[in-house]
Amino acid sequence: MRYVKSNLCLLVMLLAAVPMWAQNEITVTTTIDKQRIHVGDPIEFTISITKHEEVRVVLPDDEIKPAPFDLLGIRRTVEQEEGSEIEKLILTVSIYETGNFEIPSIEIPYVTANETEKHVTTDPVPVVVDTVLTEEDQQLRDPKAPADVNPRAAYPLGLLALVIITAALLIAAFRWWRRYRIEKKQIDEERIEQSRPPGEVALEAITALRSKNLPAKGEVKPFYVEAVEIFKRYLQDRYAVSVIERTTGEIKRDFRKSRLTGKEQHVVFSVLDEADLVKFARHRPPMEECSQFLDRIESYIRSSRENFEPDDHPVSEPADIVEKR
Repeated sequence: MRYVKSNLCLLVMLLAAVPMWAQNEITVTTTIDKQRIHVGDPIEFTISITKHEEVRVVLPDDEIKPAPFDLLGIRRTVEQEEGSEIEKLILTVSIYETGNFEIPSIEIPYVTANETEKHVTTDPVPVVVDTVLTEEDQQLRDPKAPADVNPRAAYPLGLLALVIITAALLIAAFRWWRRYRIEKKQIDEERIEQSRPPGEVALEAITALRSKNLPAKGEVKPFYVEAVEIFKRYLQDRYAVSVIERTTGEIKRDFRKSRLTGKEQHVVFSVLDEADLVKFARHRPPMEECSQFLDRIESYIRSSRENFEPDDHPVSEPADIVEKR
C-alpha cells in the first residue's frame, strides 16, 4: 500500500511539473520559399518560434547577420493560440555570387517565465545560386570589325562630349565643395560639444527630453530610443569606449571585462535590455515606468561623473578604446 501511495505522489509531482517545463521551453522551425535561385534573386527565410506567452524572445534586428547573404529586410508577426503563441521572423535575403551556399545558424536568445536567460540555434539551410547567363552568353565570340567613321561627322559629337564632361566635372566639384562645407560645420560643432564634460552634456539632453513629454503623447518608443542614445553617448564619452554603433550583446561582452563594479554593470545592462524590449519586442511600459527609466539613467550619470578620472577606462582591451581629443 505504501508503495502504491509513493508512486501516486511521484506521478502527481511529475504532472504538476509538466506545465512549468512547457512554459520555459520553445521550439524553432525554419522554412525557405526557394532553395535554388539566380544571382541577386530575393529569398524569404522564415524562423517560426513556438513558445509560451510568458516567454520573451530578445533578438534585436541588428543582431541578425545571415552572412554571406545580404539582409534586405525583416518582418515580424505573432499568432496567438491557447496559452501559447507563434512568433515569426521573416528575413528577406539575397546573394550576388554563384555556387553552393548556406544560410547560417542564427542564435535566438530568450527569457523564460522564471526569468532564466537561454538560447536556441537554427539549423543551416543550403541554397544553390545559378548565374543568369545562358551557355550562349558565356561563349567567346569573334570581335567585330571596326566601323568606318567620318572625321567631319565625329567633330560635333566630340565637342558635345567635351561640353558634357566639363559640365559634369563642374557639378561634381560644386557638390564636393558643398558637402565639405556641411561636414566642416558639423565637425566644428562636435569639437565645441566635446570640449564640455560628458556628464554636463548628457544631463542637459535629459532635461530637454523630459520637456518633450513624449510618453504622454503616446510616443513611448521614440522616448526610449532617444533616452538610450543619450545614455550610450555618455558611456562612450565618459569611458572612451566605442558604444554608439554596437549592439547590446557586444557592449555587455566588453563591459563584463571592465573595472566597473557589479552594481554599475547591472544598471548599465538593465537600461540597455529594457530599451531593447521596447524597441524590438513591442513592450509598451506605462508613463510611470518611462519616468523611472529616465531617472535611472540620470542617477547613474550623476553618480559616475563625480568619480571621473581621465585614465579611468573601463575596458582594458586597446582595440575597444577610442582616443579622447
